[in-house]
Amino acid sequence: MCICNSWFIVRRNAGLLNVRYTKSLKEFRLNIAEALILVEKEVTKRGRPSFEGVEQPQNKLRRPIMVRPVDDVRYDAVGHWPSHSDKGRCKRCKHGWSRIKCAKCGVVLCLNNVRNCFEDFHLINC
Repeated sequence: MCICNSWFIVRRNAGLLNVRYTKSLKEFRLNIAEALILVEKEVTKRGRPSFEGVEQPQNKLRRPIMVRPVDDVRYDAVGHWPSHSDKGRCKRCKHGWSRIKCAKCGVVLCLNNVRNCFEDFHLINC
């Protein structure tokens, strides 16, 4: 009885708004039944599983990127002195670790008996 009364109210309100309501009582009942069936029901998903339920690992915090100096500063041969710093990866050869850093450029470079990346980095290769 409630569904019939609701259908009458919907039709009357549609008439007041000058809108034509075309659903029959049977269609109205079916729509309500479908809505009640689907209340609080989890919709089964089809296809590939998504990563919604899987917790995504957060990005690791990275150090700020060290920018190489401009070529004019790099090759000017003024004030490039080796200074001691924390251990870091050599920016030129990428093989060795070094504690030597250019005081002007701020770039970590190898400076030992085997490699002299400090000098090679600051010379123009012709």
